[in-house]
Amino acid sequence: MKTRFLAVLTILPLLLAGPIKAAPPTVLTFPIDDVVFADCNGEDVHVTGELIESFSVTTKNGITHVSMHFREHLDGVGLSSGETYTMNALTNEDENFKGPVGTFNLTEHIGLISHGGSLNRNIKFTAHITVNANGDVVVDRSDFSDDCVG
Repeated sequence: MKTRFLAVLTILPLLLAGPIKAAPPTVLTFPIDDVVFADCNGEDVHVTGELIESFSVTTKNGITHVSMHFREHLDGVGLSSGETYTMNALTNEDENFKGPVGTFNLTEHIGLISHGGSLNRNIKFTAHITVNANGDVVVDRSDFSDDCVG
């Protein structure tokens, strides 16, 4: 969603500012008012709620660790059916790097739950990337599932 992209842009200057010592996570909240497409049911759903982002950056022994956590809880209404929905999304991202060497891990779960008997959508995405001292990507794996259940 656009808001998650803007949330990442908000913290990008902090990540590029250089090494810092451990600090408590920073928590930001963003309102959501958007339309998503419910693929399983073939309709647009107007969703509202909030995105809560927490992130921290720590450096120890020259290794920087970045941790980001995004949580969305949204209520929605189908624009053609009037059916009510709940959308929950959870994203965890962890990065560890020292110079060009590093790892990146991402896990995302999205659930669009119908409250009127229509199908529910469950999306899961995971990714892992490892970069060696030459800047070469030596591990790049991901998994994606998108299921309609109900």
